[in-house]
Amino acid sequence: MQKLIWISIFICTILSCKESNITAQMHQGEHLVIVDSVDAESRFVDYDFYKRHGVYSIYYLGADTDTIQLGKHKINGFEDFQNRNDFTLPDPSKLSIYVDTLIPLKQIIRVSGKGIRYYELKDTLVINAFPIIVRNHCDSLIRLGIFSEICYMVRQAQDETGDWVDIENTIRFGCSTGARDIVIKPDSLIIALLPRYEGDYKTACRLRFMHGKHAVYSNVFYDMIDKRQFSEPLPDQY
Repeated sequence: MQKLIWISIFICTILSCKESNITAQMHQGEHLVIVDSVDAESRFVDYDFYKRHGVYSIYYLGADTDTIQLGKHKINGFEDFQNRNDFTLPDPSKLSIYVDTLIPLKQIIRVSGKGIRYYELKDTLVINAFPIIVRNHCDSLIRLGIFSEICYMVRQAQDETGDWVDIENTIRFGCSTGARDIVIKPDSLIIALLPRYEGDYKTACRLRFMHGKHAVYSNVFYDMIDKRQFSEPLPDQY
């Protein structure tokens, strides 16, 4: 009887590992390999005039290694840096931002059934995304946001005249949230996800991160957007 129990445990373990191998998708990028844990039908983000914010959720924060596995949900539980004084403001010599379009990822986001215009009423939605790879190249700490999001960052797109246009507002949070800062250590790596838009116009895009006096821009990449993101002004921030 005991032997049968151990055989059953062994079979369950093998099946569990096999299922994990099936659902994990390995993608070779330009500089690293990312293993995506999300294997589900996905879609692009529909245009909504009132939901034009740069929401870039973080799925990895840690050592800069060659292969990184992302979980299904954004990370939380950041380290407390309140007693540290070795912070610096970012500039292009200290921080790099890279959007790797060779790695097609999927992002699970939570949606509310109240007030949805384009999505079916359900708790989660799976959308197409690209990884945003952020590296700290200096010997100081750099603040990037709060909660599980990179703040101070928006997506820009190039219009038909060649001008760079902000097509998002920066994400805002309420006061007195008690949230800890997101801090990237020296020689560390952050991977956030860039939601991809449903659109009718393919153009050059880039991310702009600005906190302090200096702006840090990502590489230029090409993706689809909705042309109304040019013609309709961004909603006022309150």
